[in-house]
Amino acid sequence: MSNPRTELDPVIPRFCAQTGASLPLAWEFAWADQPDEAVVRPTPPPCPVPSKQGKRRMFLEGLVPLFAPRRRYPETEVNDILREVHPDVAALRRYLVEERLLMRADGHYWRP
Repeated sequence: MSNPRTELDPVIPRFCAQTGASLPLAWEFAWADQPDEAVVRPTPPPCPVPSKQGKRRMFLEGLVPLFAPRRRYPETEVNDILREVHPDVAALRRYLVEERLLMRADGHYWRP
């Protein structure tokens, strides 16, 4: 029986599974038994971004559903979303724009 206090972080496995990247263990403690007990949230290892263009494109396409269509996101919000997948958010933003999966103007990003 699984421990009801823990759950697999839904973000990391979903994108790793969609892209074929290795699945890191990303455990998150949902709550503490005592109000004063600290919640432990270990930092999961990042999904590796594929170096080959075709596999990287698949990886990036798995990130697109994180962004709502026709909604403009400030760069800071894009960073927060992408940080759940990989710590190098600047590279992910650049790759998404280069592949035209996200558009950028005046510091805002959106899905085409």
